[in-house]
Amino acid sequence: MSEFNFNRFRVETPRYYYPYGDDPHIISGESGAAGLGALIALMKDKNLCEAKEKLGLGPESRILLFSTEGATDPENFSKVIAD
Repeated sequence: MSEFNFNRFRVETPRYYYPYGDDPHIISGESGAAGLGALIALMKDKNLCEAKEKLGLGPESRILLFSTEGATDPENFSKVIAD
């Protein structure tokens, strides 16, 4: 099994806080963002291609993620989005 790359997720996080065009901001705490982190890993990690194929995930997939918390650690959240 592939090891999750937390540094890559840290790089991705500001992209969702500072979205493109009129897309809304995504503000989520650590456990609320776990689903998004897993999705990013599935879509980008070549070691997870088999899992992605079994789930039928591709460029045309539509995915609904639920985040059940906001920024529970505002100080850390500010550091992550400032990177």
